[in-house]
Order: sequence, then structure tokens, then C-alpha cells
Amino acid sequence: MRFTFPNGEHPGLELTRGHLTVGASADDSVFLDGAGLKPAHARIELQPERRICTLRLAPGALAYVNARPVRSLALLRAGDVVMLNRVRLQLQGAVSNAALPAPDSPSPVPRPGGPKVVLRGVAGPLFGRSFRFEPSLSLGRSEGADICLDEEGLAPIQLRLHWLGDRCLASAETAEAGFELNGHSLSQAWVLPGDQLRIGGHRFVLEAPGMRPGRRDDPHTPVQSMRAVDAAAKAPTPSAPQAASARGFNFAWLILAAAGIAGALVALILYAPR
Repeated sequence: MRFTFPNGEHPGLELTRGHLTVGASADDSVFLDGAGLKPAHARIELQPERRICTLRLAPGALAYVNARPVRSLALLRAGDVVMLNRVRLQLQGAVSNAALPAPDSPSPVPRPGGPKVVLRGVAGPLFGRSFRFEPSLSLGRSEGADICLDEEGLAPIQLRLHWLGDRCLASAETAEAGFELNGHSLSQAWVLPGDQLRIGGHRFVLEAPGMRPGRRDDPHTPVQSMRAVDAAAKAPTPSAPQAASARGFNFAWLILAAAGIAGALVALILYAPR
């Protein structure tokens, strides 16, 4: 994958494996002084065996990927434009098999996704089955996929799930492919324990016993706001004495009106001219 600087801040770079850093330190792979960057402002890591390229930011650093804000971590693809303060960085090429280790070289040791982290089928032909992260999962029609989904209209590899640190990143393999997360149609999103994924007629839920669900505050994962529902749930309801008082108040007015009408009738009978 090639990284270019359209504004000429630095010559272009090629990366086939490993990482590079962009920042204001002389130790950074791309040293840019006077650009308003922090030391090791951004770390770009390419993992060809997992077919992903990630952007990690230093604490307090600011970045935008395709004009969307990034707080700490983002997945990068060919064609993405990354803004690091005033520095513009563009990605070209793709993660290819050429970047994978040679057949005679030792393959990377797979790492479990986490403590008993599984994707469990909750609807469809795979209902009840669980799949562990080792360290990622691919879903699609291909028999080579980790989870084969025999359904018309799905791509050979529809979706890839990567366990990064303490959360899961879901990414559609192509622009045409997609998935639903908690009812939202997306192509890339963070998946938290308890979230539900839908691909065609298949539904899965991410389970990670012992892990806290966490907060969904990442800008890459739009979710439906529940503020209105929470506000309605927290709205005070009238207590029983208050309700009884209100009903008594209305009943008293009814009694007063009836008494007034009765008094008028009595006066009419007693004092009417004969």
C-alpha cells in the first residue's frame, strides 16, 4: 500500500507490512515539524495476514478520515483521505496477497479474540451455533469463509470481523456488500457485546462473557438515539394520592353545580308568583 502527501509535505511511502508513524518527533517515520502534530501523532499499521490497515492516534491527537472525525482508532482502505491537522495523507493500492509471508516462512501465530468471545447464531440456519475469533472471522457464501452462509445474493466474503484490543471491528468486504447492526445498514462499524448483526436471513449476536458492554461513543457507528425513550421512562408519574386528589377536585365541582341547580328550583317553587 502506498501513502502519498498531495500537498508535498513529505515524499510518498510504500508499506507492505508493519507500521509507520507520522508526527513531530525525529523518531517518527514521517517527521513533520511545524505542522501542529504531536509526537507519534498517528500510527498506521498494515496487517496483510488479516487484510486490514488501521490508524491509531496518540492521546489527545486529532484526525479525520474522509472528513469524519476519529478519536482513537479507524480502519483504512485504498482511496481514503486522512487529515492530520493540516497534513493531508492519501492511501493508494490495496492489501494484497503479495504482502503475505512466503509459504516457507513461519505463519503468524493466531491469537484468540478475547475471553470466550464468540459470535452466536440467533436466527437462520446457523441458529444456536457459536463461532470463536481466531483472531478474526469471515462470513460469506464461499466455502473458504470461516462462516459459510448458503444464501443467494451474498458475496463470497460479505463481512469480516476483527478483534482489536477489547472490541470488534466489522467491515464489509466490498462497497456493494453490507450488513445491519442493531437495525442500521452499515459497511463498517464497531460491534459491542450484545449487539446483533444481520446478513441476509442470518442473525448473530456478539457474546463476550465477563466483559463490560462499554459505551457506544465512536463516530463510526451511528446508532438510534434513545434519549426520547429514556426521557419518557424517567418522566414522573402522578402518585396515587395525587390522582385521587385530582379526581376528588373534579367531583367536588360536580356536587357544587348540582346543589346550585337544586337551589334554583326550590327558589322558583317557593317564590314564583301565584
